[in-house]
Amino acid sequence: MPIIFKKPNRYPVYLCRGRKMPVELFGGFFENAKKMLVVTDETVFKLYKNKFDGVFPDKELFYCVLPSGEAAKSFDAYRTVIESATNCGLHREDGFIAFGGGTITDVTGFAAATYMRGVKFASVPTTVLAAIDAAVGAKNGVNFIGVKNYVGTVYAPQFVYVERDFFKTLSKRDMISGYGEIIKCAFLGADITEDELKSKLPSLKLIEKCLRIKENIADGDVYESGKRKLLNLGHTFGHAIESLSGFSIPHGECVVKGINFALRISVALNGLSEEKFGRAMRILTAAGHDVTCSYPLGKLKEFLIYDKKGNGETIDFVAFDKDLTPIIMPITISKLIGALE
Repeated sequence: MPIIFKKPNRYPVYLCRGRKMPVELFGGFFENAKKMLVVTDETVFKLYKNKFDGVFPDKELFYCVLPSGEAAKSFDAYRTVIESATNCGLHREDGFIAFGGGTITDVTGFAAATYMRGVKFASVPTTVLAAIDAAVGAKNGVNFIGVKNYVGTVYAPQFVYVERDFFKTLSKRDMISGYGEIIKCAFLGADITEDELKSKLPSLKLIEKCLRIKENIADGDVYESGKRKLLNLGHTFGHAIESLSGFSIPHGECVVKGINFALRISVALNGLSEEKFGRAMRILTAAGHDVTCSYPLGKLKEFLIYDKKGNGETIDFVAFDKDLTPIIMPITISKLIGALE
């Protein structure tokens, strides 16, 4: 069982394919627990409800099944998890397992961080998006007042267990959404080829490339005060689009649309050449994404004020310099919108 990274004071990430859930791994991280709560959604539970049978032979196992999709990324879902843990009698030495896509890993991490002021949890992502983005990085939370990820914490799992075979049951749209985060990693410096972006199912090697670039950028910047902000490439406009759509457009698709905005702004403000813009667009569309946005700039502007990288007058926007290198660019929202008009 390979480990992607395991630095001092850092949780390990395991990449696997076609394995049963390893009893020794799960049991070892939760050896003092008497009870475990698996938080999942209706879709994953229907497909894999027996996946944890026998994994915790010396513990009581409970399930909390939430609605599928972005509806589970809410205070109502968070409350359901807390109530389930309470009703099942979980104590501080017990643990949670996040078993699902990014919505599940986010809400479970938030619940684990706050239940009895913090209990252990582990993430078992079942989507490409969750494996590359949501389950890794220790950020979690829920949507609030129609804004993406507005309330949450930074709280690390004990480990992340990525099983590639889960991805085989994803819908085409969910797969395309996952590739949106892979494309982001390509722009951030991961050595990813266009052929890899066109593959129907990402290899473990491709997932590893993404996790390594993310780890290299985030290392030492847990609370996103410096270079970790680069991981928000595509997210300023992406989250605005996602919120405006009522979360009907998947996150990865919105990130790609957001990167398109970042490229256009970089042409207007930073001297990015048309040649490099064209090369970037080939990468951006290699997996079949629609990069267009139907929402008017005025509507997008209304949601940009909620960007968590803002400091009152400006936001730290991730753009590109003239050489297509990602940069953190403090800028006013009005100037961002002006560059697109």
